[in-house]
Amino acid sequence: MIRSGDIKKLAKKYNMELVKRKGKHIKWIHRVTRVIVHTACTPSDCNAIKNIERDFKEAAMSIAA
Repeated sequence: MIRSGDIKKLAKKYNMELVKRKGKHIKWIHRVTRVIVHTACTPSDCNAIKNIERDFKEAAMSIAA
């Protein structure tokens, strides 16, 4: 079962900070690169978690670009 707590764990792992929670979406910002990522408050399935993790990784790696 997927929980919104899983997103918080991923955010902590990839150094993301919660900026704003409004409606059905959450806005995250990477602490170093300042890249913004938007996620759903409640992910629908495992693929959603994988996609969120991919987005967090890209935000963390964009410092090299």
